[in-house]
Amino acid sequence: RFLPSVRTRKMATPATVLTIGNATKWPPQFEKDAAASDTSPGEPGPKQLLYDRIICDVPCSGDGTIRKNPSIWRSWHKVFTYALKLHTQQLKILMRGLHHLKPGGHLTYSTCSMNPIE
Repeated sequence: RFLPSVRTRKMATPATVLTIGNATKWPPQFEKDAAASDTSPGEPGPKQLLYDRIICDVPCSGDGTIRKNPSIWRSWHKVFTYALKLHTQQLKILMRGLHHLKPGGHLTYSTCSMNPIE
């Protein structure tokens, strides 16, 4: 889903896209080109749109909030196990983001975890 955002409407960035959903399956976008629909088999189709900047705000175990939430210490073993499960999903999101990034573009990877696995 695309999300309209008041903040991005106020900024001078008309090409900003905010999304929410399963980032591991974000589909590629292609240029709209009338001529591309008339291509014959074997000719290159429409060009994939790539992004200059991508922010991957990945789900995390939340262990970076220990200072504010000391109760996490009591269940540290559960948090660590959960982090191991999240690692695969985080890696898929990162790889998907890189797939949509222009060469020379910037990708920011964000997580609140202090766990090196995350």
